[in-house]
Amino acid sequence: MGVIAHPGDVHGMALSFDGRKLVTLGTHGILSVWDVNTAALDTMDHQRQSMMAAEDSRASSIAAAEAKWSHLIGDPVLLEELKDYFCYAQVMSRQQDSEAYNISGKMPVSILPDLMRAAGYYPSQADIASLLAHVKFLADTAPADDDAGLVGSDGAPALSSSGSGSKSGLKQQAADVDTAGQAAGAAGVDFETFLCLCVNHRPVAGVDQQQIDQAFQKLGADTAAGVLSTQQLLQLLQQGGEPMAADELQRVLQILTGADAPESVLPDLMDAQTYTAEILGFAG
Repeated sequence: MGVIAHPGDVHGMALSFDGRKLVTLGTHGILSVWDVNTAALDTMDHQRQSMMAAEDSRASSIAAAEAKWSHLIGDPVLLEELKDYFCYAQVMSRQQDSEAYNISGKMPVSILPDLMRAAGYYPSQADIASLLAHVKFLADTAPADDDAGLVGSDGAPALSSSGSGSKSGLKQQAADVDTAGQAAGAAGVDFETFLCLCVNHRPVAGVDQQQIDQAFQKLGADTAAGVLSTQQLLQLLQQGGEPMAADELQRVLQILTGADAPESVLPDLMDAQTYTAEILGFAG
């Protein structure tokens, strides 16, 4: 055993009855008397207890937040998946050749629609416009200290208000969100804001078979058999509502069918059940 400033090794020690003096025996029979001051140890113990209390409080807050969002999202498994998606979105928004990713805890606004789709909500362009308007509202009403999470690098709101529900307005909205994502980088929205947007914009119940049946009827399916010709369905997807471009539709069908030429594997006639099970791949 050794003590700093002690002459040689410590061969023995004794403590006074009141604990304020320590006597040690060193090399060559040298006796040393030390004052015992535990103030520094008391301070360290107080700091340790404060840190433990703060950690316990933080853990309790995290647990309470987890319980709240798990209840609001309605699926604890989905909540855990959204955490993974959110972290992945942050990593992917960083430059791939950078030595350190420097995760900020916020993701670019441009990734929001894709994360919504990962949550099982497939928004239309009008839905996305509403989502982005919500983000802009949060940016405009955020306190000064919180603006950094919802504004671009030049201090302007991450999204501009352009257009309404018109197609030109929706196209401009899409351009705005792309520009905002590039300008703001990872400083878009934090995880709790993302969950708030999910709760407010994601439908409580997903699309069910009955809704798909009704959609087929509105698209003009034969009333008796509920059948549409595949050619008619593809034309409607490219012309009606929020139309898909031909190359976009081709790419989606390639992904859904797994075929380079999806037209060759699609049936000539299609009902809602076939569309749901064989094209979308949803379980019946």
